[in-house]
Amino acid sequence: MSASARGNLQSLKLPVWFNIATVKGINDTSLVLTVQFFRSTGELYAMTIAGETVYIVTAPKDIAAVYRKTASLTFDDFIRETMISFHVSPSTTIKMYQVPDQKVDHLKLNPLQKCLAHLVRDFHKEQLHPGEKMDVLANQFVHHIDESLRWEKVCERFYPDPDGRERSELSLLDWCKDIHLDAGTKAFFSEKLLSIDPTLFDHFVIFDNTSWKLMYRLPRVFAKDMHFAEKRLVEAFTTYFRLHKEQKVGQAWFVDAFEAQQRQLGIDDVDIARSMLMVYWVVNSNAYKLSFWILAYVLQDRELISSLRAETAQALQNDVVDMKYLLNLCPLLNATFDEGMRLTTLSSSSRCVTSPTAIGGKTLRSGAKVLIPYRQLHFSEEIFGEDIEGFHPDRFLKKEGLSGSPSYKPFGGGSTYCPGRFIARQEILACVALMINRFNIELSTDGDSLHKGHSPQRFPLADGRKPSLGVMDPMNGHDLTVRVTRNSSLMTERKAS
Repeated sequence: MSASARGNLQSLKLPVWFNIATVKGINDTSLVLTVQFFRSTGELYAMTIAGETVYIVTAPKDIAAVYRKTASLTFDDFIRETMISFHVSPSTTIKMYQVPDQKVDHLKLNPLQKCLAHLVRDFHKEQLHPGEKMDVLANQFVHHIDESLRWEKVCERFYPDPDGRERSELSLLDWCKDIHLDAGTKAFFSEKLLSIDPTLFDHFVIFDNTSWKLMYRLPRVFAKDMHFAEKRLVEAFTTYFRLHKEQKVGQAWFVDAFEAQQRQLGIDDVDIARSMLMVYWVVNSNAYKLSFWILAYVLQDRELISSLRAETAQALQNDVVDMKYLLNLCPLLNATFDEGMRLTTLSSSSRCVTSPTAIGGKTLRSGAKVLIPYRQLHFSEEIFGEDIEGFHPDRFLKKEGLSGSPSYKPFGGGSTYCPGRFIARQEILACVALMINRFNIELSTDGDSLHKGHSPQRFPLADGRKPSLGVMDPMNGHDLTVRVTRNSSLMTERKAS
């Protein structure tokens, strides 16, 4: 591919080993790694990957231009490919992009007559952007997180002691999984879904850890673990959506609306289940990982824990979570969230070029793909300051407006700007504030005996090799064992009140 053929775009043809690692996928981690070569220039590059042209966009001004070119740079092909990867039937995929018949819009949810693939984005915003519907859902999230962080619930997670002695240790990663998967499942699907398959979380964790095999469409022989987990999840969702409406009281408005529109198009229970599994995956894939990473960092700094406790204690008076207080009057807690996102997200945005498009003074050719890897933006010393690899929440306090910088994109942007970013912040802030106030959490000093072969007290390493919906997994075996006791000072304050 010559430079002149690409409007003077610099071109890089990648070797065979790279092509193998970058079969079709929405988040191409291997491409993100190659940006290390280009970070210093911020130029627009073209790559040949498995015979396909991919443009890599890294400069904030060019990224903003991509967001604006919604007509010629679209996301639809990636949605279709994801549906195919989730084994949604071809007939349903076609129906999702058909212009609906106004006569069948009985619920009046589609006044602009959008195809369902586009309408569902509006449903996401209606449910997840600030407003009455988001408040209802957020209250459900916080309620279930609160319930999971009651002392009697936490005790159920403690490791058994081989000598029969009382032990107050547990896996931090598993603890965060249980809290957030419970909240996300019950807030969207009430408690009914979990009653259908009590092992749902186990299957989801396996699916989430191996979902890159689904997106890359590995042969079934190499992805048996993922396919088995997917099968069990689809079975549970299919059973759920075969229930009568009155048996699903308490499910989120979004689920009601999306299911109703699919049924109006004649989509069957199994394809509804597969579509909802895609939603379930997005809802639950990131929160538990982010809580884990934030706590992993915070537990290394006693002074930070004390400062966070002092700042957030007022929000938990009378054992009730005051979300407005946490969001608006806890700058250190919010900065801790922002810094955790900066360090641990590996998300990217993709677009398909449907017609020649000018970006950054270069012309992108029709039929190519565009990739915007955000992680490299988050490691700019010019924007974020010194010790860019370190965890320093105060960088967001010292530099006003840093969280709104064009170089800070943990939730993406443009037409694919994550609609769940508001409720995600509430979910994480509530979880972290409750954990550090209700409990004394310390790193275990004898973790080696609990996880033989791995030292969980070594700071966990992030797995940047796998594609990610957002927040990276820790490397396999990289967990932290923590000792948990009740916060006696909090109990004393309650008695006094």
